Amino acid sequence: MSRHEENYRGYKIIAQQWKGVIQGRAIAQEETIKSEGFTIEEVVLNLKKSITKNGTPAKEPDPYFVATTNSVNRVFHRPKCFWMSKVSFENEVRFKNKEEAKSQLFHACPDCRP
Repeated sequence: MSRHEENYRGYKIIAQQWKGVIQGRAIAQEETIKSEGFTIEEVVLNLKKSITKNGTPAKEPDPYFVATTNSVNRVFHRPKCFWMSKVSFENEVRFKNKEEAKSQLFHACPDCRP
């Protein structure tokens, strides 16, 4: 497994290959930005582009929703929710939309309100 870590404008950038997919996160105090790509360098570049000059992420619509495989309460979140910031890629479940999450009996996080 390849892994890259660095600090950039107040964010900790982590990019790694897991199960053939290159994934990355840029983590700040209450914000997490996620990205995927074909190489670790591409993911790191995409994450840096998402961080604006003043250190805040560019706002984009959520491309998917997430939950953890260990979720006892069956809660799904926005990808940038604080509660998902420390969840490893291995324990992350993705949903294409809210309806898919609800069809699998997950309910929306009361904090990020997806």
